[in-house]
Amino acid sequence: MLLRCSPSFRRISIRSLPLLASLLPAVVRAEWNVAQGRLTAEATATTTYLSNTEARRGAPDALFATLSPSLEFERQSALIETHASAGVEFDRTLEGRGFDREAKRASLAFNTAQASGRRFSPSLRTLYTESYSSDSSVNAQIFTRQSSTMAGGEMTFNPSLTAELTSKYETERTEGFAGRHTFENKGRIDSALGGRRVLFTEVTHSQLVSDTTKSNSASLDQKVINTAVGLTQGFSSGTKASLGIGYMNQQRSAAETAVSSRQGSDFNVMASVDGPFLPPTLFPKLTSRVRVAYGRLESPGLGDDGNKQLTGELAVGWAARANTRLGLAAGRTRKLSVNNLTLESSHAHVLVDQTVGAATQIAASLGYEWTNVRGLNRKSEGRLAMVSATRKLGSRNRWEGRVAYDYRDLNSSDRIATFAQHTGRFSTTYRF
Repeated sequence: MLLRCSPSFRRISIRSLPLLASLLPAVVRAEWNVAQGRLTAEATATTTYLSNTEARRGAPDALFATLSPSLEFERQSALIETHASAGVEFDRTLEGRGFDREAKRASLAFNTAQASGRRFSPSLRTLYTESYSSDSSVNAQIFTRQSSTMAGGEMTFNPSLTAELTSKYETERTEGFAGRHTFENKGRIDSALGGRRVLFTEVTHSQLVSDTTKSNSASLDQKVINTAVGLTQGFSSGTKASLGIGYMNQQRSAAETAVSSRQGSDFNVMASVDGPFLPPTLFPKLTSRVRVAYGRLESPGLGDDGNKQLTGELAVGWAARANTRLGLAAGRTRKLSVNNLTLESSHAHVLVDQTVGAATQIAASLGYEWTNVRGLNRKSEGRLAMVSATRKLGSRNRWEGRVAYDYRDLNSSDRIATFAQHTGRFSTTYRF
């Protein structure tokens, strides 16, 4: 039996660090060989201080303790790779608002082991999680249950032609808000053209439905068929560039939009570069990545007419010195909030990572974010900052210490959503 101990941490206020120095989180971990696989047991004890528990103006703080036992099983045979896990978190109040609650999680996955000559490789994954979080889109502490099941497989017809088919069903329920149910079928065919070029065709059919609650009479009822074709070009540097065009047909409930639009069709354009988009021969110290898409959102929220927008991400890293790395990251995303509204978020960050000797690493970032909640016409923006230091202790690196501080200051057109949040973290880890 192998026994391991490693402390973990949760969010804590910077002013609570002296108190938490005497209440350090701890993890106890053990491993056994079971059924030709590896079973791992882990128990985590954590003390947490939240300076703003609900991500809203005037929210109270809280200090609480968490116990998180869990089991994890892994097995790899000649045919099947199996992974299963289960755990529960027990939160108990130490000071401030009550946090006496439990949250469970479990997952199970089967995948066909990679082997030459196998033409069909099926897979199955299912996941269930419960979580508590402070949500800035609704400015409240929320409890969410999520479940997801996906089945699919990949078929190899010959070295230059492969096909993939997946089916996925997801359910998300948040207390006090309408639950959502999503069903999706996706098929994709890749055809190698030679010279690292691949032609792809993809068809997606999805349906999203939300429950009706007393506080919100309107609900989501959407069906989407999206067809896309494109070309992927690989390069010797490891970079892959893709360009595609798609056509989306969308049907929605008339109650979802202000113009009572039940159907919309339009073209979408997407492009991506995975790997350095700047030539490594000219910029050997730079790493880069970019993805952009322009088109309608597949799952717009209530009151969102679904107009076209540009989304994507950009990241650039620079190895300024042997132990110093600088970076720049920016992005724009759209997703559904827990109250079924479209949440648009844009961000920009500057990052620095410094290694000191062989045992210490320091990281810091400064950023800004912009958020728009469609349907409420609420706009927010604010500053973000983070600094952390990690140090390995002892001759065999069995101990590891970490201290971190996060700052978030948001200003909103809605007074309740204007708040500042300071978060401090302190942890230690011990490995046998």
